Amino acid sequence: MKKILISLASAAALCGSSMAQADTWSPSGNWQMSGPVTFSKGLTVNCTMTIDISVASTGSMATGSPQYVGFFCPLFMEGPYLTELQPDGTTLTLHDVVMIATLGSGGCSGDLSGQWDNVAKTLTIDTIVPTDTPGTYDCTVHAVLTLNSPSGGSIVP
Repeated sequence: MKKILISLASAAALCGSSMAQADTWSPSGNWQMSGPVTFSKGLTVNCTMTIDISVASTGSMATGSPQYVGFFCPLFMEGPYLTELQPDGTTLTLHDVVMIATLGSGGCSGDLSGQWDNVAKTLTIDTIVPTDTPGTYDCTVHAVLTLNSPSGGSIVP
């Protein structure tokens, strides 16, 4: 009986370890990426998007503070947002973002995700964030952001 319990405990520990997977951001510290973005919530505006990212000294946790710059561009609220590379190794997600449209009605909230290219150091966003105002449009975001700093920064799962 004791051997069975030890075997079950070992199997449970092995199953749990594969689920806890952290990103590795190198180097730690302050990161920034920016580029042109097309934002739409019924009406379309062209803006510049900048994401300032703070990477913990361990390199395993990051938070992002995005902002749009330009006339009638939406506002981000309630940030910074947990920012992580998904297990697929290419999808970078800012979790639970809240955007308020300056044109149109209401806002949107949900995950803002894009494809991270660890070689080119670009984030390509082509996503829809659901509306949080019934009867209004979802928010669509199309952007290509380039890593400004740190030079050669790397994110791997």
